[in-house]
Amino acid sequence: MTHSTPSEPVPDTARIRDPYELDPADLQDPPRTFRGALKFLGPGMITSAAVVGSGELLTATTLGAQVGFLLLWLVLVSTFVKVWVQIELGRWTISTGRVAVSGC
Repeated sequence: MTHSTPSEPVPDTARIRDPYELDPADLQDPPRTFRGALKFLGPGMITSAAVVGSGELLTATTLGAQVGFLLLWLVLVSTFVKVWVQIELGRWTISTGRVAVSGC
């Protein structure tokens, strides 16, 4: 019966692949035409709709009930800014491997 010692190297086959590690073979060129970009519009719209939660719906409705259409521009601007901030935080996290709060 043989026992392994801690000083023995671990074989490469035992190494677990990091699922978040980028493989250069998986990279694709971005679309260069408007029609090519439209293919990504559907998933982008679903993703952007997913980041809008019940808090925004309640806040926007309450704001609308209190002041009418006077501050509708604020709801629209904040919706677009929120999506942009969430996308950039996601990109930063993916590129650095750290959580977004540590970047603040």
